[in-house]
Amino acid sequence: MGSIYNTPAWVTDGSITYETHEVVKDSSGKIWYATSSNDSTVAPAPDSEFWGGYINITIDGATTVEPLFLWSPSYNVSTSHQPKIKSIQFGDGYEQRIKHGINNNKLDLNLSFEGRSELEATAILHFLSAREGYQYFYFKPPAPYSRIKKFVCKTFNSTFVFADNYNVQANFLEVS
Repeated sequence: MGSIYNTPAWVTDGSITYETHEVVKDSSGKIWYATSSNDSTVAPAPDSEFWGGYINITIDGATTVEPLFLWSPSYNVSTSHQPKIKSIQFGDGYEQRIKHGINNNKLDLNLSFEGRSELEATAILHFLSAREGYQYFYFKPPAPYSRIKKFVCKTFNSTFVFADNYNVQANFLEVS
């Protein structure tokens, strides 16, 4: 693979064995990431044990297929909280505070993916690059926040440490 800009079409005839983290595009234009080695007879789908990158989300009875970030970060996860509030300061020193908005305490995650192979780093960077900093995706943060939520990633970078060893850093911001 070697490039975040290379997205080959998924071959359906069984003539190719895909390695873990390889990236393919199906006939509908969806981009999939191999979660384990498999031959090309296994069709990419949200419920597949061999392919990832999408999840079925049901809201108000309607199910849609949405992008899913499926890689687990390294242990050095940093989380920031800054609940949004509105406050009114009165002349006598009294202050009244109320929360601002329905979801006023969104997660701000700084994630590291350290010591990753070239294939895995390429897949991570491909996924983030494809979202272009504004398209949302779903992700399940590590404990104690272990719940699938919607995020955007406006900033990410990578470091080539040595042969087949990469570090990727990314900032995930929760969105509504």
